[in-house]
Amino acid sequence: MSSSLTLLLSTLIPGIIWVLIIWLTIPHSTTSFKSFFRFFLYGVISAALIPYFYRVFPGYSFEMTELDSDILTAAFLRIAPLEEILKCLCFVMACSTIPRNSHPTIYLGYGGVLGLGFAVLENLEYGIRYGHDVAAIRSCTSSVLHVGCGIAFSWFFSLGLCIKKWSRNRLDLIFRKFSILKIITYCLIGLLFCIFTHGY
Repeated sequence: MSSSLTLLLSTLIPGIIWVLIIWLTIPHSTTSFKSFFRFFLYGVISAALIPYFYRVFPGYSFEMTELDSDILTAAFLRIAPLEEILKCLCFVMACSTIPRNSHPTIYLGYGGVLGLGFAVLENLEYGIRYGHDVAAIRSCTSSVLHVGCGIAFSWFFSLGLCIKKWSRNRLDLIFRKFSILKIITYCLIGLLFCIFTHGY
């Protein structure tokens, strides 16, 4: 089996398994494969934007060999914020077509699939650089991280959008008359949570 095919299979097969897990565990008739594919594509786009960011801000880019003992600083202050901000922005853009009165759990599946799209492209890139063994390992580790962060952010995002009949949070009482501030607050909480989890 060629190394290219091995790389593709070691990245895509875990991705397909993840899609099936998410698809089978979200409420029935709440979404479609077409919507899943759209969010997956937005996840791929968010990963593809990173090299362009480095071109605009060349001082921000780095090689893994440069990190060494400074890995925690790089993870918390460079890698995690950039990746999570791009994913969260793409998620918010992708949600523009979802009806406002949708149940909050719908967003969880979409967030997970978007995180998976990011992970699949990133794992392919790592596989090209460092070999298909690295891609296979990352498909079972970093994919879990990106799917989890996608679900976490989408949960907070959905709480910010919650209409009254779904709302049960004390924070909603504080922001009852300030819906925009409520959405921004929940998104910031979700983003900070994802950055901390990703960095750790």
